[in-house]
Amino acid sequence: MQGKVSSERSAIPPVYVGIGSNRRSKRRSRLGSRPSCCGIVGLKPSRGRVTVAPVADVLYGGAYDLCVSRTIRDTASYLDALAGPAPGDPYFAPKPTGSSWLSLSVVSPPRLRVGFSLKPHPPRPLGYLSMSEQDIDRYNGKWTDAAFMYPFNISGLPALSLPLHWSADGLPIGVQFVSHFGDETTLLQLGPVLEQEMSWRARLPPVCA
Repeated sequence: MQGKVSSERSAIPPVYVGIGSNRRSKRRSRLGSRPSCCGIVGLKPSRGRVTVAPVADVLYGGAYDLCVSRTIRDTASYLDALAGPAPGDPYFAPKPTGSSWLSLSVVSPPRLRVGFSLKPHPPRPLGYLSMSEQDIDRYNGKWTDAAFMYPFNISGLPALSLPLHWSADGLPIGVQFVSHFGDETTLLQLGPVLEQEMSWRARLPPVCA
């Protein structure tokens, strides 16, 4: 599903994104795994950053909605449009005072200390995760290898997937960055630096719709 975010009172140009979620849905892209395999940007926000209203809770706080996009700018703009709680939300993530995510994303990040894992997560074969699967337990059982996603869905920490590597066959391989609760700012400031040094926008896999 494609969407456009724009503002008549803003100098921000329209941005084109795909609607993303980690809920089990046929209409949405998962915010971590699918961007990693598709060469695009996926930001899973902090728990409570974007309301899941009108329902009070989904997956015990483990469901997140935002977007997938081609650039950090578009993701930050979309977060500006969606961020915020609704009355009755059980979770809330504080937003930086007086700044938009877009304006924060153009600020150079501070010096960072980054811990990392050298164990890659190989892509699953085509059709492995079929959304036509009717047995929810069988479907969920196929996610037992998702060691780099479940901890952050459960903890509510923000995570950013960027397509920084490519396989020998020309397929994208995402790298995930995680920050502490409520700190999408650091991720959105780190992203443009990597986007500048390791640009992916003009690079497409051999099979691309």
